Amino acid sequence: AFRDALELSILCLSLKEKDPLRAVFVFLERVSAIPSPQWEHCLAEWMAANGARLFRGVIFALSDTAPSESFARLSPLLFALTARFGPQAQQWTSQALEAPDYPVPSTLLDATAKHNFMQAITNLGTNRR
Repeated sequence: AFRDALELSILCLSLKEKDPLRAVFVFLERVSAIPSPQWEHCLAEWMAANGARLFRGVIFALSDTAPSESFARLSPLLFALTARFGPQAQQWTSQALEAPDYPVPSTLLDATAKHNFMQAITNLGTNRR
């Protein structure tokens, strides 16, 4: 059931409604902070297989689909996930930003802006909690 909830959360990241998105962000943020060794094992296993999809969903939501009032929840989620998964999170974020179907045209978000964003992600990943 836990893995199903994580799968559903990825699908819900593309929603444009504020309240369902907030629930997904809170769920994912709390899941990433669970200290239990049993949860840790389950989450680590799931993230190894699905982390790139999760980060893609979060980055695409931040870039395109999430309403602006959701940013207050989306940014802490990205911070929590990046702090938790470090260098792997950096790789997943980079893959999302460089995806051919990334929703923001390069005329609005150029290579310099992406580089600056990745530098911030790198700083988060190397200064893990």
